[in-house]
Amino acid sequence: MAAVTRRAFLAGPAIGAAAALIAPAKGATPPAKMQGPGVYRYRLGSYQITALYDGTWFLPIERDFVRNANRAEVNAALGRAFLPPNVLPVSFTALLVNTGKKLVLIDTGTAGQVADTAGVMLDNLTAAGAKPADVDTILISHFHPDHIDGLKSKDNAKVFPNAEILVPQGEWAFWMDDGNMARADAKSPVHRYFLNARRIFGDIATGRSGRARTSRRASKRSPLSATRPAIRPSPFIPARNRCWR
Repeated sequence: MAAVTRRAFLAGPAIGAAAALIAPAKGATPPAKMQGPGVYRYRLGSYQITALYDGTWFLPIERDFVRNANRAEVNAALGRAFLPPNVLPVSFTALLVNTGKKLVLIDTGTAGQVADTAGVMLDNLTAAGAKPADVDTILISHFHPDHIDGLKSKDNAKVFPNAEILVPQGEWAFWMDDGNMARADAKSPVHRYFLNARRIFGDIATGRSGRARTSRRASKRSPLSATRPAIRPSPFIPARNRCWR
């Protein structure tokens, strides 16, 4: 089976396949009707999609950040995009999918743990008319901090008490592997990502908050089985993209 990109997953029928595997809801979730600052709604078939702005990280551009262009060329490109020099603005957005029966959150933002200028996703979730306890399912695309940190607060408190959490098996296998972490440069951001994944998922993996397990029900048609803290095989999760590391 060909790898599924996040863009194709969000734009295509895969969301419908995901919803089909999610347990039936107790009651329908009515769609919200208003836009707002930090909140943008649109429809995908019968689903309502709400983009929840989490903030922006203003990343200083180091000398070797762009490998195939010098600083002058990089700043010229920024200028053509009406951006200031030497800084790359990285915005963070999560997606809330209202299927009519379930609220599904795709990634969880930074919870203010990546940059002081980000971490407002929960405020915008409230502005969108929902609470963390209303979220039924969370789909994690990959384990970079801006996608998983929002599962916990800065004090390591769990944010979404009722949500089932689906993660890609490949991501779990890579980031939770001690051998992979040992091979990473201890001073590198990648090593910090390994530690962060353990901070976010460690108590779930050890069973203090549900059990985590890996589905072995992969088939020729659907080889992307998934691990999930709230337990359920989910072959519809997108494959990891090699460039994410």
